Amino acid sequence: MVTIHPVFKRAFLVLVVFLMTLPLPSCGDCPSTSDRMCKLIADAPLKELTSSDRTMVFEEQGTIIVFRGSGCAESKKSGQEEIIKIEQSLDLPPYVTSATVFLNGWVVKYLSKDHHVGAFATAIGKISLERNTLKWRASGLLSDDDFDDSYSWCYTYTVVAWNDSNLNLAIDHKDGGCDSNSTDPSQANFFVAKNEGTTTALSSYRTFLLNPDFAASKTVAILPRGFVFGWGCGEDHHLIQIGYNMDHSEVFVENGEKYKKKEVEVAPTLPNNASRVDSGFVSWETSAILKDNKGRRGYDFGEIVSGLGGKDVGIIQPPFSSLPIEDEGRPCVWGGGAEGKEFVVESVPFAFAIPMLTGWAMVYGP
Repeated sequence: MVTIHPVFKRAFLVLVVFLMTLPLPSCGDCPSTSDRMCKLIADAPLKELTSSDRTMVFEEQGTIIVFRGSGCAESKKSGQEEIIKIEQSLDLPPYVTSATVFLNGWVVKYLSKDHHVGAFATAIGKISLERNTLKWRASGLLSDDDFDDSYSWCYTYTVVAWNDSNLNLAIDHKDGGCDSNSTDPSQANFFVAKNEGTTTALSSYRTFLLNPDFAASKTVAILPRGFVFGWGCGEDHHLIQIGYNMDHSEVFVENGEKYKKKEVEVAPTLPNNASRVDSGFVSWETSAILKDNKGRRGYDFGEIVSGLGGKDVGIIQPPFSSLPIEDEGRPCVWGGGAEGKEFVVESVPFAFAIPMLTGWAMVYGP
């Protein structure tokens, strides 16, 4: 039997990869991908939940508690693109001093019949801990080119809450504003960008977070909170393949390198014009695929994340790679549903381990 003294307890994270199938939005007044991302995380009318579920996964009294849950809603509006937005909350034990929530999965589908897809998205934002109640908003989108189709949307999430006296963790789950008062893009926890200058449907984007609370962290875990995909204005297509993968993170930022932040590229200002390690920065690369049965079409992509640092954070991140299907002309076939998979991981060298989704792929069958 191995015992771990509390001073050496480290939390957390074990990656789980998930497969699921789905359908996506596009034009009318033609919202841009940047507009869609801002609407996903901004204030907007809330919808009623059609269903929800929540289960406590584990708890060590006085130290940490973890929940898993889900929420679903529907949009029956036609003629204008509508983002579904819901609000949820969770009352936590009195010992909790910090908490956050991140995205574990999603399912979205048209309510009438199968349609082409122009854009789709899921995001968690507006996270706040008020006394011992954690609150957040979750959003979803599915749209074709004329916004005339109703759809349903569900998401799954994980809540992690802890006592700062027993676990040295620092969370950065701000959104970063889209309004005119938010002039510093480096303070945003999201970016949107285009698949440009590529010969395939695979895109890669470098990005970073900056938080002084991460300065003493040997590791910072990047927690996924959402994404948005979209074709160009007025376009919609069947889908063969979509993919999203956040590569491993490093407490490093490169001098002179331009990183994706909000709708622009940012080169961090660094002292002595030198790259930096262990200075509050964490950087990583995200890859994405959006593909129909053509070899490549231009598309937009965006993501929103949180950062979890501190002396008690560790990461085990198995490799996950995604490549586009290259056989142009392959037929697009609708069908299928969410597919779950059970994983067993032994010899995890931490006191607490929590599965975290940072990669997925969808492929319609031949």
